[in-house]
Amino acid sequence: MKQNSNFNLSIHGLRGLAAILVVFFHVHGMGAKNNALWTSIESIRSFAPFCVCIFFCISGFLIAQTLEKHNSLRIFAKNRLVRIYPVFLVLHLIMFAIGPAKGYDWMGTLKYGSLNYFQAFFANLLFLPGIFDLPIAQKNAWSLSYEALFYILAGLVWKTSTTLRGVAKNLGLIVLAAIIAMAIYTWINAVFFLIGVGCYLIHSNYERQELELVRSSTKSTVFSMKILAFPPLPSTYRLGLPALVIAAIGYAYHPLIAIPFLSIFFVEVVQEDLFSAKILRLRAIQFLGTISYSLYLIHPFVLDLVRSIAVKVAEGNPLLGNLTLIIVGPIVSILVAWFSYELIERKLTKIILAKV
Repeated sequence: MKQNSNFNLSIHGLRGLAAILVVFFHVHGMGAKNNALWTSIESIRSFAPFCVCIFFCISGFLIAQTLEKHNSLRIFAKNRLVRIYPVFLVLHLIMFAIGPAKGYDWMGTLKYGSLNYFQAFFANLLFLPGIFDLPIAQKNAWSLSYEALFYILAGLVWKTSTTLRGVAKNLGLIVLAAIIAMAIYTWINAVFFLIGVGCYLIHSNYERQELELVRSSTKSTVFSMKILAFPPLPSTYRLGLPALVIAAIGYAYHPLIAIPFLSIFFVEVVQEDLFSAKILRLRAIQFLGTISYSLYLIHPFVLDLVRSIAVKVAEGNPLLGNLTLIIVGPIVSILVAWFSYELIERKLTKIILAKV
């Protein structure tokens, strides 16, 4: 394997692939809005949520890795807040500054300074819409609600398993397992976090035990003891990409159908040495992985603006109007996301970390 336990280039690339696919599926949705540019194809609508579920797999793997690496709930919480909030908060303030005045969707009913305004402001600030049936300002931020819930539950599981002992530990984990099961039953897409968590636990345990055996045993003993070591991730027989396609199609019928096939694909990504991993390590995909968070949050704002221009262009030339949204929309989204990454995710985050 070529796995790097600290930074997996394939997983990083998968972020970028998932983000750009979400952009293109939202381009379809934007164009089909009110049939202004083209007619909506119903079967395509499920693919954007499916791509978000790929993000959940990635989060499951990386959050488990981060908790083990830092061995501190305080550091984990600080890093998550600094990672998530800067970009989100900028867009959040823009939405609540302009949304009511522009009459954007449900925000047109809000009056500045009213109780409803502040209720909506703080509910969205705390990522409550998505998990709860509340009006959401940034439509694609529903996934951040799932992420926040996962962070909390993952932190509690880690804290319980590392600080408690004996009966108290077992009871605590049983209670948390019941809560997690209820959460998955209520919000079915949350199950995809477990794919990433499972892959990390299996993979990290195998690497840890292999390293311990090498350090403490002779070569002959290592060979005999490896049979008893925790097994590595299984071979996918290079079925990752076909499994991903099947998972996407299956998800359209029910999320649970996608689980075994997406698991096969993600296992292949984690192992880094197969065909799908080579694609994900391409420079362009890696770049998209770097700006993926900004791209995911910002692209609806950009596409909405480009769409308004495309609709006007389409009045005189329908083909040119469609091409404006299809080509200009993603390109401008990537450029704005790059700017956001450099200015907010890198520079602003560095300043915040230096002060906390």
